[in-house]
Amino acid sequence: MMLKTPTKNSLPTQQQRINFKQAKNFFSLGKVLAKKGEWFEAIAAYRKAIELAPDWKEARKYLADLENQLQEKTINTQQQIEPSKKLTIADYPLEKIAIQEEQESAITTATNAVIVNSNLADDYHVNGDNLVEKGEKEEAIKAYIKAIEINPELWEVHHKLGNLLQEREELEKAVNAYNKSIELKSDFSWSYNNLGDVLVKLEKWEEAVSAYRQAVELNPDFAWGYYKLGDVLVKLEKWEEAVNVYRKFMQIQPDFSPKVEEKLNQSLHQQVKGKLEEALSYYRQAIENDPMDVESYQKALEIKPDDAQLYLGLGNALIAKAKVYYNRAIELDHSLHEVNKKKLSIYYKQTNQQSLTQAENYDRAISIKADHPEFYIGLGNTYAWHSRLDKAIAFYRMALLLKSDYQEAQVQLKLLLNRKERLNQAFQKFFTDSALYALWLKENSPKPSDIVRMPDVIESLEYKPIISIIVPIFNPPEELLREMIQSVQDQIYPYWELCLADDASSMPHVRKILEEYSAQDERIKAIFREKNGHISAASNSALSIATGDFIALLDHDDLLTPDALYEVAILLNQNPDADMIYSDEDFLNEQGQRSSPFFKPDWSPDTFLSRMYSCHLGVYRRSLVTEINGFRLGYEGSQDYDLVLRLTEKTDKIFHIPKILYHWRIHA
Repeated sequence: MMLKTPTKNSLPTQQQRINFKQAKNFFSLGKVLAKKGEWFEAIAAYRKAIELAPDWKEARKYLADLENQLQEKTINTQQQIEPSKKLTIADYPLEKIAIQEEQESAITTATNAVIVNSNLADDYHVNGDNLVEKGEKEEAIKAYIKAIEINPELWEVHHKLGNLLQEREELEKAVNAYNKSIELKSDFSWSYNNLGDVLVKLEKWEEAVSAYRQAVELNPDFAWGYYKLGDVLVKLEKWEEAVNVYRKFMQIQPDFSPKVEEKLNQSLHQQVKGKLEEALSYYRQAIENDPMDVESYQKALEIKPDDAQLYLGLGNALIAKAKVYYNRAIELDHSLHEVNKKKLSIYYKQTNQQSLTQAENYDRAISIKADHPEFYIGLGNTYAWHSRLDKAIAFYRMALLLKSDYQEAQVQLKLLLNRKERLNQAFQKFFTDSALYALWLKENSPKPSDIVRMPDVIESLEYKPIISIIVPIFNPPEELLREMIQSVQDQIYPYWELCLADDASSMPHVRKILEEYSAQDERIKAIFREKNGHISAASNSALSIATGDFIALLDHDDLLTPDALYEVAILLNQNPDADMIYSDEDFLNEQGQRSSPFFKPDWSPDTFLSRMYSCHLGVYRRSLVTEINGFRLGYEGSQDYDLVLRLTEKTDKIFHIPKILYHWRIHA
């Protein structure tokens, strides 16, 4: 086997590493013997080094130079040897040189002492590698430590030890190991990269930046080095450099550009944000000088639309101005009091929760009578219905400012604060059985800014289909049933109806809960079957009370993500001819832990014939489901598979949303 000196950023094979280490020992011994004038012994040592490392030019050069010196010395002392030309590196014969048996024996004795420790260190190194492959990492650490105790110059062992210590979260020790590896071999990029990873865990951001910079300098084609460097620069708010390294990543890894573009845009946004913060400070100062400065509140909210205190302040300013205008009108004409009272009643009755334009009615009502808390409740309900939670919370609080014991405002405010917390849990706190899945969720779930933007996107949609959610129900646990209904009520997209069909449940809490929720929300409908007919019959009962353009299937103990119907509505606006839509899904255990994400392929008729992979969340055009007579009795357990198979005989307009929008419960 030909040994090659390891190239930059590549690890040699185990046998190459051992041979090269031994060759270095023989080479060093040869230089010592040559200085002592022991020519033949030195030549033998150099030859042994070349035998172990045939491509080592430095050893060949030293051997050729020594042979030429020996020839010249022999000629000068008139020794009778046959003349020969000087040897060069290229023509030096590797296989022959006359060495006396006793000289070989002497060389062996001399070198044994030199290489014994090296061989022992190598043995521990090899043993450590074998233990890592077996998964015995604790023992591998011990072996690596023993190797560097014997020979502290083994840079590769320091590097591998650092990797294992990092896995064990012994971070400071890992830092020391990587630093020692770098000290011994300063051009190995992976030691810098892995050092950066450990420093990030230790939140030593500046040091991590330095390590990642060195890693990408040594290996400028390593895209993920730029990615990680960019993330740390963002932590340090070094926006300009973060922008540059993210762009470098995108040049090297264009396939990942969509994900990094978001980070790039955020960094660019932060550059602008500094200037916006200055403007916001100016508006806040203007508000402090004049609490009734409505225009400054509005400008400030353009910069910071999720600031509930600004909304509250704007509401108070509007109240104060409304009172001024209202009182002035009454001063000028006392007869306006009764007229305006009637107008207020009309505005209040006309207001409903199904259009944001109705909020204008409340605004007009407030401009006439600003101290009427019911109008603030109406505004709060309208904004809550449209998932504009911060605005709704602000108006409920305004109602309580006017009437502190207003029970409806207290109840609605509590419900909305709980809903906001659930939204936060869904998109910002990821409880999973896998750190990798948690990382994926963090990177791919909607951000707070996305959630704030969604109601505006919904309002701008040309097509707002009603989606009927079909739920067959039979004796689910009370808590899970409530959570299922709540997951529908928490939908950011508000144009839905929930069609619940109780399949003659024997547990009394089922009817009670269905009647409770249907009384609270007119979008929730319930039908009670007199005889148990199983899931297909119950699904058809729920289908019979549906009126939406599309139906979505939901099991009685599963959950939708808050953005599930929003994503469906977005796809339908992009593809209004869609007849079937399905999304990805994951599992949810009794502890609320998410696991086993199912990232599905796009639609493939052939693949679907072999297995039911669309499953949850499944959304279907209601007219088409009605045309094929809904769910067939006798197919319980695979009724949805049968439904889709028959549906595909009518249409091929089937679309996949590659996002996890459904949680499939796992429980006893």
